[in-house]
Amino acid sequence: NLVAKEFVAAASDDKGMLVLSQFTGAARELTEAITFNPYQIEDCAEAIKQALTMPEEERKARMTKMKNLVSENNIYRWSAKIIQALLRLS
Repeated sequence: NLVAKEFVAAASDDKGMLVLSQFTGAARELTEAITFNPYQIEDCAEAIKQALTMPEEERKARMTKMKNLVSENNIYRWSAKIIQALLRLS
């Protein structure tokens, strides 16, 4: 999950596109990524083709949305949520 988010965070030119198995935890959060069923070879090939042929504007828009999500849901927000949940339990 972190590797997918690291890819998004590190992509400086927005020329890439994230392609993920639909079964990864990151796929539930990074909904702008292209997802596929890894047990279906044709799905994998189609996902890669989609990433390679995606119009530049769409790719940039998707990457921007994912970058915003990754930067907003950082370690500080994650840890604050855990602490809040623990405080509610006490």
